[in-house]
Amino acid sequence: MRALKSVASVFAERNILVMGISAIFLNIAMPLYGTFLPLYFESLGVSIALFGGISSILAAARASIQVVGGHGADIYGRKTLIVTGGLVYAAALFPLFWVNSWYIAVLLLIITQLGIMLYQPGAQAMVSESVSAKKRATGFATFYFILGIGGLIAPVLGGYISLGGNYRFLFLIASLILFSVALSRLMFLEETKVEGQLPSNVAESRRNRLGFAEKIKLTWNSSTSTRVYIVFSLLSGISFNIAGMYYLFFYQKVIGMNELQIGISSTVFSVCMAITQIPGGMLSDKMGRKPLILMGLIVGPLTTLAMTQANAFYHIIIIEAISGCTVGLESASSMTLPTELVDKEYRATALGVFRAIDQAAAVIGPALGGLLVSYYAFEIYPKYVFYASILAGIPSTILFAVLIKETLQKEVSKKP
Repeated sequence: MRALKSVASVFAERNILVMGISAIFLNIAMPLYGTFLPLYFESLGVSIALFGGISSILAAARASIQVVGGHGADIYGRKTLIVTGGLVYAAALFPLFWVNSWYIAVLLLIITQLGIMLYQPGAQAMVSESVSAKKRATGFATFYFILGIGGLIAPVLGGYISLGGNYRFLFLIASLILFSVALSRLMFLEETKVEGQLPSNVAESRRNRLGFAEKIKLTWNSSTSTRVYIVFSLLSGISFNIAGMYYLFFYQKVIGMNELQIGISSTVFSVCMAITQIPGGMLSDKMGRKPLILMGLIVGPLTTLAMTQANAFYHIIIIEAISGCTVGLESASSMTLPTELVDKEYRATALGVFRAIDQAAAVIGPALGGLLVSYYAFEIYPKYVFYASILAGIPSTILFAVLIKETLQKEVSKKP
């Protein structure tokens, strides 16, 4: 009963409710086309190896705007950047319904990535600031649980619409949904940025607004854990992105799954993730962020290893279910920990830095994966890129386990 009251109190927060309900539709739009993006480019004549380069270009676009988006959210407010980024995203996706050349599609998708990354640091900061510190992980878990509802139907719906290889309608439908999401947030969100609040490690006498360069410096100097987290994000991101885009090709070309089966497997992942997200957030608020993140870092590579040994559709379903539960349990911790590494005055900028590092890894990872696939042809050696990803993730897991401190501040009871 206490657990239900805790979740209900989070739902009562206006911004969590608005962001969550609108995110249901956001999470219908994004996987509706995103799940099938590699197959879309293949239908335009792009080779598997070349798609690695395209993925790196899109990631570079995301990295280039992350810090700017975070800094903008610190200056102009979380809501302004959330709405502006959402409108840019929707507007750039719309023309893809008519595009038939892959290089124009890449240009438009670059603009969509700029829109997404423009609003994400502010959105993460807003969720963090809309709930009390005691319920922060539960707040993130609740938000992503609501968001995940859209992901339950989007991959299957997208798979059904695109059966036979016609992906154009996915972009049109997604764009219209995204416009409605941006407008709803414009009307109903409340700003959480508070003017004049100074971080603990800045002198009280300094009442002027912190500059961009100063916020970057404060982020780096805030703690050893923050610096290690930046390195960890880069290394873990590289290891994941080495193989990230090849799962879909593995399912289709090695397992023999069609678009609908791929959509079903993605929905299984989303259902299991949704079921475990709120329990994961509540666990995080009780036992800490670090144990659950570490669990994900260990189980994730094991499920990838299991996937390389699969040879049937039902094997993939089981693996996706385990992966979904793992991600659901650790996702709130992964979102909460970086928000607690830094002070509120420059939090959105810091989150932009963290996300920029993630996206830098998403530039390097696919490039390395593409080089590996170009040397060991995916059609002949489809498992090599996954083995490389698993091995590359070991150093970052050790780094996280040893050097990053727990951020959950536990109450100490005072005895009389």
